[in-house]
Amino acid sequence: NNEGIKNAIVRLRGSDSADVTTPANGSYTFNNISENGNFTISVLKNTDPKNGIDLLDLALLQDHIITRTVLTDPFKLLAADINRDGAIDILDLAELQDLILTRISAFVNNTSWIFIPTDETLTATKVFNRTYRTTRVYTNPGTSQINQDFYGVKIGDIDASASTQTLVTSDQKISSKIE
Repeated sequence: NNEGIKNAIVRLRGSDSADVTTPANGSYTFNNISENGNFTISVLKNTDPKNGIDLLDLALLQDHIITRTVLTDPFKLLAADINRDGAIDILDLAELQDLILTRISAFVNNTSWIFIPTDETLTATKVFNRTYRTTRVYTNPGTSQINQDFYGVKIGDIDASASTQTLVTSDQKISSKIE
C-alpha cells in the first residue's frame, strides 16, 4: 500500500555519518554527502515489539511448525523467525508467547523490525540461511541517488495487522533521496 513508516532511524555511515528519523510518510534525505565517498545506509526501529502481535500470529506460527499451513511468503517467514536463528520452530513460538503474555518486554535476539532494501530479492532460502541484505552500500555515488527504499518487516506480526505508522509490510516502505 506504499504507506511509509514513522520514526525509523536511517543511518548513513562511511565517509560521512548522519542519522535521520523518518516522518509519517517514511521518507529520508541525506544532503551534502561527499560524491567520492563510500557509504552504507541501514534502517533501525526497535520500539513497540507487541504492535500487531496477537493470538492469530501465534496460531499461524503454530500451524506452520506442525505443517498444517506452511508459510511460503519470505516476508512472513522473516516475521516468523522470532529469535533470528534461521529456523522457524518451537523456540520462536515460545518467545512469541512470552511476549504476548508479557513475560518478556522485547525480543531476546532480534529487533522489533528488520528492513530489507527493495532491490533485494528475498527468498525463503535467504531467510533460512540469513543471507539477505539489510543495508545499501555505495562506492563513489557521484550523483544523487533516488528511490533507495527499504521494505520493513515487523517481527512476530505474521498476519501484518500492526498499525501502518509502525509497520512496513512487503508493500510498505522507507523511501529516500540521497544528495
